[in-house]
Amino acid sequence: MLYSEENNRINITAIFFAIISSVYSAYFALKYGYQIPLDQHSFRQTQTALSAFWIMRNGFSFAYETPVAGPPWSIPFEFPIYQIIVVLAAKLFNAPLDFAGRMISYLFLLLCLLPARSITKELKLPIVVFYVFVALFLSSPVYLYWGRTFMIETAALFFTISAIKYFIDLLEKSFSYRVCVFFILFMSLAILQKSTTGVPVLLVFIVMLNIHNFKKNKSIKSYLLEKKFLLKSVVLFIPLLIGVVWILYTDQIKSMNSFGMQLTSSALSSWNYGFIKQRFSSDLYADVFWKRIFVSNLAGIYGALLLIFSFFLKSIRREKNIIIFSIILGVLPLFFFTNLHIIHNYYQTANLVFFIYALAVALGAGFVPVFGVRVLIPSLILIFFSNYMVLKKDYFSMTKAVITKENRDYAIGCILKRELSQKSQFVAFGNDWSSTFAYISQRKSFTVPMWYKYYDQVATHPEDFVERDLLGAVVLCPINNPSIAGLMYWSSDKKSWKIGETNLCYISTPEKILKINNLMPVVCMGSIDSAIVEKRNGIKVVSFAGWSTMSGPGTVIPDQIFIALSRKGIKTIYLEALKVPRPEVNVRLGKLTDDDIGFSRIIPADLPFNKYDVSIIQLKGQRQEICQYQKKLILND
Repeated sequence: MLYSEENNRINITAIFFAIISSVYSAYFALKYGYQIPLDQHSFRQTQTALSAFWIMRNGFSFAYETPVAGPPWSIPFEFPIYQIIVVLAAKLFNAPLDFAGRMISYLFLLLCLLPARSITKELKLPIVVFYVFVALFLSSPVYLYWGRTFMIETAALFFTISAIKYFIDLLEKSFSYRVCVFFILFMSLAILQKSTTGVPVLLVFIVMLNIHNFKKNKSIKSYLLEKKFLLKSVVLFIPLLIGVVWILYTDQIKSMNSFGMQLTSSALSSWNYGFIKQRFSSDLYADVFWKRIFVSNLAGIYGALLLIFSFFLKSIRREKNIIIFSIILGVLPLFFFTNLHIIHNYYQTANLVFFIYALAVALGAGFVPVFGVRVLIPSLILIFFSNYMVLKKDYFSMTKAVITKENRDYAIGCILKRELSQKSQFVAFGNDWSSTFAYISQRKSFTVPMWYKYYDQVATHPEDFVERDLLGAVVLCPINNPSIAGLMYWSSDKKSWKIGETNLCYISTPEKILKINNLMPVVCMGSIDSAIVEKRNGIKVVSFAGWSTMSGPGTVIPDQIFIALSRKGIKTIYLEALKVPRPEVNVRLGKLTDDDIGFSRIIPADLPFNKYDVSIIQLKGQRQEICQYQKKLILND
């Protein structure tokens, strides 16, 4: 009776902590679900989001588009299972794509609990192990943060854990075609969704199947020729074969793109697997293994000691093998895809779960049956405290950050979306090959990394690296090739393009011609902050900057802004300005939106005279206004 009562107290305690972590994780995911995917690792988040956006626009294709690397636009990596589900959810619930992406990611995180529950039951572990696992899993900073990002990680994790459940069936139970089918399904989905998550687990399965069969058979002949072993080997081989076929297909598609040729599996092998010296580096052991996994998610030394001392408990024997197996699954990916785990702090979503399960088994099946709630309560409190402190310190500021146009990529993406028609495309320099500009603008691009082998040709003739006659903008962030001089030369060579500046980047787009029609002198709010001659990259330019609003009550933002350069006795020169964000002005005016209230224009300092009056003309529909404020421009030799 006492044993039963103690057991109930243990289970109720574990359930209580599991509920706390579950409720908080749901709150965390929902509260920040509308955040634009420009928080941590925006490169990867927006690449996934960009694929989903164009699947939504164009429909599904095996050669789905991720239009950030120039035409042809297909550079497929993973099979877009997650992206398809996100698109379907967004359409079904009429939800914003960002919200749908984050919620589907979180839903997959929760779904991981279903196969974890089945695995715990099939391994005949105490039910408290599962409740402890839920508490640790959903309080883990890695899963709290990355489990609600616009990424494929949790989908791949769910498919992988589901495959583990059916592998246990395949190993322990009599041969069943149903189990085989489900194992092939989930393991294939895991590898197709993210091979770096599924493949290490499958390799462990292959080794375990051979060890298991070898123990059963007394001779090599019977070991190799046993019918069920051969059938199970085929079952394990099929997902691997499917993964290889997909990689061969994607490599073929990528090879149709001059940039995609540098993204094939063979071209990225060093990037994916890393180097021998990395496997013996402090980056792997001190940073990834110790800091990111143990300190940040398992209470550091305390979690490590629980795992170590569980092997000295006489009360568990079979459970020690489960702990060892879980740790192997957690460790192997670190040595298989070493560089990826060192570079990307989200990659541990693929293997941290196995360390968490090992700790749940050690605590729930090892220490709790011996010491009861006396060890369970302080252990969970300590781990919770550690996890939530790490969450607050390392992740919370990024999670609650509101993305405004103080963010460079958001500001530039919004400008491109406004300036370019839906069919227009752009070329961007200085943003590696990140999808941030392309996703926010919802326009196709060639975002050119410095390591692209034809980089110099793109810098000289960007119009040749998008579809014919569809180039609508060139973005140049602070790099030297091309320079502002090169961009000016290109913009003026048989073209009429304007150049503006925002967030330390230049943006060049086709210039519109002003046709004066009922121009009205008005008193408007605004300022010409600068009209100066300065040297940039060794050339003299004239830089104009300021902000302006239409006359009358309220704060009405003009559709277009022109700079007028006038001088007595000559024809006025009209220059279209690029509308740019001025968040500090918006705050000062009390505007709650982030409309682009500023303007910028940069021109060569080769005007025919040395003195001009600078005025601002603004347009809203058919309404044309010239503001009252002016500034003097003096060009010195």
